[in-house]
Amino acid sequence: VERDRVTVAVGPDVTEAVGDGGERLVPRGLDELTVAFDEGSADAMLSPGARAVAMTMKIYGDSHSGNCLKVKWVADYLGRAYEWIETDILKNETRTPQYLAMNPAGQVPAVILDDGRPLAQSNAIMIHLAEGSRLIPVDAYDRARMLEWLFWEQYSHEPYIAVARYRVKLLGNDVSTLEERLVQRGWAALQRIEDGLADGDFLVG
Repeated sequence: VERDRVTVAVGPDVTEAVGDGGERLVPRGLDELTVAFDEGSADAMLSPGARAVAMTMKIYGDSHSGNCLKVKWVADYLGRAYEWIETDILKNETRTPQYLAMNPAGQVPAVILDDGRPLAQSNAIMIHLAEGSRLIPVDAYDRARMLEWLFWEQYSHEPYIAVARYRVKLLGNDVSTLEERLVQRGWAALQRIEDGLADGDFLVG
């Protein structure tokens, strides 16, 4: 904020508002913010409603998705304020021009952080939110082990467990219609987690 001037940016795909009597900032396809100036002061401040939008992280997620829920649960555990924006993948809500402008991958979850920057991929979001908290090991080796499990989860757990759950729970398919390989890999993934927890309550730390 400079004297008699304010610039507000909410992300890479928004227009910038600069003014000296109250300006409106309209992010393309997202939300609207209002900037107001205090009479007789060189300082600028957001109106109460705009401040809530500007300073609250937004999580775009489908509540049926485990990848989305784990981001929500990390935010809840850390006490982070956020606005949950239900984004239905079955209705192609991740394929709209507005959503793709925010996340070109067209996937959930995605977040707009409280500083306006976007971030996608569930594990990347979780790591960013948890940085500096007890969820991230301080020891370099333990941190690498945490990442090892996160990478494994997306490559050797999610493709089988999540896909099977999606087909049965959301699409209504009978379990008997699942490919044998999918079921076998799913059970193997669950067993790996059980083995990892054999000596403690946590996989790492």
